[in-house]
Amino acid sequence: MALITEEMDDMLGPNAKRIRLSTSENETSEIETPEIVTSEIETSEIEQLPNEILLKILTYLDVINILKSGQVSKRIREITRNETLWQKTILFKKIVSLEFVKFVLDNGCKYLSLRYSKLKKGDLQLSKNYQLEHLDLSECEYEDNHLDLTECEIDVKIRKLLTSCNSLQKLALPNINANKYDPDATLIIFEEVFLKNGKTLQVLHMGYQIWTSRLRSEMAKLIVKNLRELREIQLLLPNDASTGVVDFLVNNLTPNIEKFCLEDSRSSRQNLMARFDGGGFEDKHLEVLLSRCNKIKELDLSRTSITDNSVPKIVKYLKNTLEKLDISSTGISFDKLVEFRAMSRLNVLNCGLLTGQADSIENLMTQIPDTKLNLVDFNIAYPWIADPWIAYPWKRGGNGPTEGMIFDKKKHCFKIITENKGRWGTCYFKYLW
Repeated sequence: MALITEEMDDMLGPNAKRIRLSTSENETSEIETPEIVTSEIETSEIEQLPNEILLKILTYLDVINILKSGQVSKRIREITRNETLWQKTILFKKIVSLEFVKFVLDNGCKYLSLRYSKLKKGDLQLSKNYQLEHLDLSECEYEDNHLDLTECEIDVKIRKLLTSCNSLQKLALPNINANKYDPDATLIIFEEVFLKNGKTLQVLHMGYQIWTSRLRSEMAKLIVKNLRELREIQLLLPNDASTGVVDFLVNNLTPNIEKFCLEDSRSSRQNLMARFDGGGFEDKHLEVLLSRCNKIKELDLSRTSITDNSVPKIVKYLKNTLEKLDISSTGISFDKLVEFRAMSRLNVLNCGLLTGQADSIENLMTQIPDTKLNLVDFNIAYPWIADPWIAYPWKRGGNGPTEGMIFDKKKHCFKIITENKGRWGTCYFKYLW
């Protein structure tokens, strides 16, 4: 499958001009909208089909081909506006006009993903509250920059999109370069978003934010105060995260959480032992969290500062609930892992793989035969599953999804060419929401 990006200019309604396809990084071709000749179209075989059949055919097409089909005739263009075609709109690595975003929202879209997409400059006129349930903005960009909610022009557009929703169930945020001197603009936006969706939002992926201590602290308070129905959350602990922020989260997060992911961005294999001198997410924080949130089924603590002292706490509080656990790149020693055999429901354990541990892995598999090791098969609060060799380089010892697993002849599967540490490779993505 070739890398395909699409740029759509005025592609809706009578002003539709063209669809521009890029089939490679250097080659582009422009497809002009064909002139509609009514006398010829009416006699074609496809025009003899009833609207119901044409609509059914269109449901098997992706967004670009639906739009191209709308260029065949006025009748088919009208059918392409049917709300059932836009209930789930996945725009993966596309250049998207704000007018098109409004179009899909006006046509009843409930699942909208803009991963790796770029939003074009323009005006976003949203006239009502929309019934979006799943909104994925992960890795979404505004023209050439990551979304910056403190810049007035971008603030208005993205704020309108976020605050037009009042029944979100799942939300994945982009990287937001909040102004470190004035975080109030970002806080105002998310206070409104969390207030409007607090009773419905169950899944939150906060993305990988570089924020000031004050902004992180205030955002933690907003999450804890307003999102009491959360079942699934992903947070990235920044390099300079204060103990107070972590303490507040673990002491106040809703006890209804069932899937929890908190990664420490300071951690790496190079300084694996250096970080256990204190700071970040530690054993004491985990004990407080688990003592309150004992319904957790999936727990990702990869790259945090926990040690062997956390193993008995995990067993004690989550013995009868935990199904998946990730402790790769932590301070937990390999010999301690055998204690997890006491957990009757644990079926996946990601512990990473260091040089020379192959024999230890084989031995561990015999001691906990009902638990699969290093599958890297769960993405908490994340709308996509991806090949871990590219997306999760610190879990390179795992046996994650492959091309065959992701490309299962279903819709919403994508392949891109990416660069990782100077090497070009293929990364596979599949939309999960």
